[in-house]
Amino acid sequence: MMKTITLPPRIAALFKKKYTDVVGLELGSGLSGVPAVRIVKGRQGFEIKAVGILDMLDTLPQTLEATNAVENVPAWNLPKAFCATHAAITVSSKWNFLRHTSGPNEEIPEKKKCEYRDLRRIFSPDMPELVAGLPEFQAAWVAQLFPEGHAPTACSLQISQLAIMNSFNQHPAVKSATGSSVGLFVSSQSTALVAFQNRLPVLYREFPLGTTHVQQEVASKMQLAPILVQQLLDEDAMDASPYFEAILKPLFRQVEIMNDYLSRRRNAPAANYFISGALLGARYWHAMFTKIVGKELIHCRPFEGIPMAKDAVVLPAKLESVESLFTSAAGAALAVMEES
Repeated sequence: MMKTITLPPRIAALFKKKYTDVVGLELGSGLSGVPAVRIVKGRQGFEIKAVGILDMLDTLPQTLEATNAVENVPAWNLPKAFCATHAAITVSSKWNFLRHTSGPNEEIPEKKKCEYRDLRRIFSPDMPELVAGLPEFQAAWVAQLFPEGHAPTACSLQISQLAIMNSFNQHPAVKSATGSSVGLFVSSQSTALVAFQNRLPVLYREFPLGTTHVQQEVASKMQLAPILVQQLLDEDAMDASPYFEAILKPLFRQVEIMNDYLSRRRNAPAANYFISGALLGARYWHAMFTKIVGKELIHCRPFEGIPMAKDAVVLPAKLESVESLFTSAAGAALAVMEES
């Protein structure tokens, strides 16, 4: 049986089985392929064995009626370099949810529409319960891709929000930090903000501002095509500070609200501020954060602290420029390996 949903280390229930060779795969990424990261665990620790966007179709069923086609889904055969012993799968879907509940007996409204796999965790008696969910029809579809007895065998099914949090929690800067912190996880359509105390999530929120919105807003203000704006920012050919300040200010005000929660409700003000994801105009994010919040913003890249194996297969020609695309896949693999 495939695990339902995997939470980050120190958050998830422990796995009894030891996983030393796992390929993390993100389904529903919206890319023209499947982000995949194979990680192996040896005497010297973790190493990346393979990383790339696999040329495979991962169109998730989007309606309950689509479950009728589940039985016709063929098992996937991964390229040799990515064919690990086990697969940790993370799903990016509009049907996913991750949020706090108002009480232990609160019903999940999504279950009125269809059956869900869900997981609830209370990390402390004075913390709100955190609940995550994925539709059963999507989970069943994914399970058909990696059946038992077929390598790689699925060992974990996660939602992307948690896989990204796990990748963040394994970053060297985060693991060595002391005190409470606030993390920002930037995706194309939104940014998740999480307040951590002792690396446990005590407050989770999502703000409707992502990389795509930033690019479109800057392009609109400058009256340029979005693709041209990205090129100009990459080349550092202009000063876009005024545009970024107006766009990012509401998001960074939310960071101050998170810190206020840590200070007033937890008596543990944030000592560190971290960010991960694809940051369009990264230097402006950092500069505006310092100006608005008055603190340093530490950028966490998904592969920092995990060396490449000598014989690693790296498909992207310039991995550093696209490494944020693999955050969820890497986090999915690390989740099960850290817990074994």
